[in-house]
Amino acid sequence: MHNLRIIKYGSLLHLDCHVTVPWYLNVNEAHEEIEILGDLVRKEFGDALELFVHSDGCMEFSCRICDKFDCHVRLHALEKKVKWTVENISADHKTHG
Repeated sequence: MHNLRIIKYGSLLHLDCHVTVPWYLNVNEAHEEIEILGDLVRKEFGDALELFVHSDGCMEFSCRICDKFDCHVRLHALEKKVKWTVENISADHKTHG
């Protein structure tokens, strides 16, 4: 996740972000992944939060921090897990690790 923005509108929180998904997913598959994220967010926050997500395809540098082990096009082994912080998910760039 990157380029996260949260804005409070009255009693609602509006969350806007970009999420990196595998580059080989078609539009419907990427949408399904975003729906799963939305379900998790709704389970936690209910109707108090509206979520808008832009999907980005992964890039080669993502392999080194990606824990999707069933990826059939992986180019690099997982080197480290990123500890997600407000700072690195708020930045307007994909994390390189």
